Amino acid sequence: MSKKLIYSFVLVFVLTGVLGLAFRVQPVEASGTIYIRADGSVEGTTYIVSGNNITFVFTADINDSIVVEKSSTIVDGNGHTLNGSGSLMYGFNLTSVSNVTIKNVNVLEFGYAMWLEGASQCDISNNTCTTNEGGIWLVSSTENTVSGNTIKGSVEAVALDSSSGNNITGNNIMDSYYYGVYVRNNSAGNTISGNNITATINGAGIYLNGSPNNVISGNNIKDSLNEHVCLLHSSNNNRIFGNNLSNSTADVGLYMYACSLNSISRNNITANADTGIRLDMSSDSTISENNISENLNGVYLWYSSNITVSGNDITANNASGVVLDNSDNNVVNGNNIIANNWWGINPAYSNNNTISGNNIRNNNVGINSASSDFNIVSANNIIANGYSGLYLESSSNNTFQHNNLINNTNQVVVELGYANNWDDGFEGNYWSNYTGVDSNRDGIGDSWLQIDENNTDHYPLMGMFSSFNNSLGLYADVISNSTIEDLEYFESNSTIIMHVSNMTINQTHGFCRNRIPHALMNETYHVTIDGAEPYYVNYTLFDDGENRWIYFEYEHSTLEIVIIPEFPLIFILPLFMTASLIVITSLWKEQRLERF
Repeated sequence: MSKKLIYSFVLVFVLTGVLGLAFRVQPVEASGTIYIRADGSVEGTTYIVSGNNITFVFTADINDSIVVEKSSTIVDGNGHTLNGSGSLMYGFNLTSVSNVTIKNVNVLEFGYAMWLEGASQCDISNNTCTTNEGGIWLVSSTENTVSGNTIKGSVEAVALDSSSGNNITGNNIMDSYYYGVYVRNNSAGNTISGNNITATINGAGIYLNGSPNNVISGNNIKDSLNEHVCLLHSSNNNRIFGNNLSNSTADVGLYMYACSLNSISRNNITANADTGIRLDMSSDSTISENNISENLNGVYLWYSSNITVSGNDITANNASGVVLDNSDNNVVNGNNIIANNWWGINPAYSNNNTISGNNIRNNNVGINSASSDFNIVSANNIIANGYSGLYLESSSNNTFQHNNLINNTNQVVVELGYANNWDDGFEGNYWSNYTGVDSNRDGIGDSWLQIDENNTDHYPLMGMFSSFNNSLGLYADVISNSTIEDLEYFESNSTIIMHVSNMTINQTHGFCRNRIPHALMNETYHVTIDGAEPYYVNYTLFDDGENRWIYFEYEHSTLEIVIIPEFPLIFILPLFMTASLIVITSLWKEQRLERF
């Protein structure tokens, strides 16, 4: 026998032994459906063992479906794989069971990695589900927890169908074909939190359809093709907060259609190809305290009403900060709307909205109104916008009051023939380019500011407008040419304390025109400035029965202004009588002691 032939036999023998050893170390079984029966017996495999009839542990990889019929059971994959080879419907089937835990299993290539129907109080945790058509589905199931799983390559990674009370937390959901988490058919009371959901290839990261009263919080969702979070068709009373929604390659960070009573707050929504938050045909919801930046539009409302957009930072979006498109009776309040490329706020064919208390800076146009009527625009800081602070096209009967228009290239551009209101017959707006004087010392300019023949501010303010809330929920207003550092109201002694400073280095004199509600303090006032009387004060400037206006002037530096109520006679007389009684009593006691 030749040496070459001997070497060939040896090589074949060695390879056969090595391959046989490999198969003995990592057995894979395929024997049909496996059952964990209600009595704890295991049918269809020898590679799931239990020592206590409660915990069932994989000892090898398995190529079958597993049906769990026993409640109060733990199935521990022990790091092994359950493989459907693309031909089996369910990886794990949990139907009408409770208190079942599935953990530490790699589930591959099933129709559904895990199917829970009519299941309750189950815990699906720390599994990896890869290239299944559907990831984890909960159908008519309640109070289950799905946490810490990695789910890749599914049509719907986690789906809730007519389910309630589930907690879905801490999953890594990647490359789902349609949805990362899919919630439908009146699935209510679920919590979806702390998940990483990446690259839903043809749909949304989290999708709610007809499902109310859910919580979506603390998720990181990025690179969805359409929406990161989508709510449709009466998905009402949901709370969506604390999520990071970024880098949607085609559509929207958060989209809501035909829904109401939802709260969208404290989310970070950035770099989406279209809009940060879009609400279509929706109502009675709040969008608050979100960071919305570097999208096409920040917030877009289409045929939506009674939406409050408040306290958001809406910055550096490629088109507009807030768009109201055919949307009436909404509130846009207290937002920072800064450095958006087109418009800060754009009402288009939208009426009866309130736009107030916003900081609108460094946009191309601060507020662009197109064919929009009867809106109220008040107490906004509209500053340094590139083309104009306000642009009004085919818009009439809007009211602009108490706005601060400062250093815009054009303060206002109004299309001819459309009339709007620029004051309430008492106070108007502050215009940094107004050159009039205040000879009668009331904080209002003596001459009108005419925009065009149909638009005139009859009562331009001589200083910037500020408004301050307090512990009683009553606003105190200040018009001043000073910088108002703060204003505090002390309910214990009905005192207002303000700190002001000169607005420019060369400013030597300042004034304040204050509106004080009677409910804050007695209408007889006393003003001190750094403990001294102001050199000019008018305590009876105006009174409408509910508020008193006062006016005072001072020489400038950084000052503390104190406004306190004076005690009326009805209070002073009893105090005087009490003090007199104390003095008389003391003298009487001294006289008695002298006798002894």
